[in-house]
Amino acid sequence: MPSAPARVLLIEDDALDQTLFRRTLAKTHADIVCVGRLDDALERLGTTAFDLVVSDLNLPDSRGPETYDRLKEAAGATPVVLITGHEDFVERFAKSGKAPFVFLKSSVHHDIFPLVALGRMLEHLLDEPQPPTGPTTR
Repeated sequence: MPSAPARVLLIEDDALDQTLFRRTLAKTHADIVCVGRLDDALERLGTTAFDLVVSDLNLPDSRGPETYDRLKEAAGATPVVLITGHEDFVERFAKSGKAPFVFLKSSVHHDIFPLVALGRMLEHLLDEPQPPTGPTTR
């Protein structure tokens, strides 16, 4: 019996970026739930179990490291991948060791390698068995 597809919460407020990341994530055959605000994401994380969270770092209702902190608290052991258009945030997170996966939007948009790397990394994360976290509603 085939296992259920992985559930991915995509948090992105820009429609063009949503399309790009949905296409990247589609290669994983994941069930993708997309929201455009952090509050909506936190609500979803409180009611639904996800295998992976992919989020823009700057959203209409949250900016910068606060976005990651609030997401990580709500997501628990679920991996969180950040995507940002601000290179300084990538460097800051890399130096702090706080978020293990941060991608720069401009490199994903304009260079095929980061897009391929993002897709492969997401496939790997979704293939790794993760302990169940949060509510079990699927």
